[in-house]
Amino acid sequence: MYQRDTEDVKYKLLQDFYQLQFKKEVDMRSNIAELENITHKLRGLKQEITDEMKITKLLSILPNTYKYFRSAWESASEKDKTFEKLTGRLLNEELRMKSENTTEQVAFKGEQKRTNRHNKPDDITCFCGRMWKKRAHRKKLQKQTRMQYLQEK
Repeated sequence: MYQRDTEDVKYKLLQDFYQLQFKKEVDMRSNIAELENITHKLRGLKQEITDEMKITKLLSILPNTYKYFRSAWESASEKDKTFEKLTGRLLNEELRMKSENTTEQVAFKGEQKRTNRHNKPDDITCFCGRMWKKRAHRKKLQKQTRMQYLQEK
């Protein structure tokens, strides 16, 4: 009876391993930890999961935002293709992608709008959402900067 229960658990864990999907709502570390947890349980039941199997599984579940990472990994030398190096590089890539996203959100973005009745290309939308003439907006920013400078002294 114990043997049958062990086999059932092993089949369930193998099914979990093969059906594992990347969860976008959690970070990369949690996705890797879930894969490691399944493989650890399988090893406890004497079902060997090799590093190549884990690497292949992890690369296959990555979302499309990692497509350039995936091709860079495939072109790496064979001696560098270990699971530890893969996880380290994925965690670094996730940090890089997050920092790029926050930089894009914080950075000053001006877009040309042609929504006024004169359709003048000099109108821009500031990151604050207000319509400004380029010249007027530049002068206002210069004035604010000067005032901040004087306040610091």
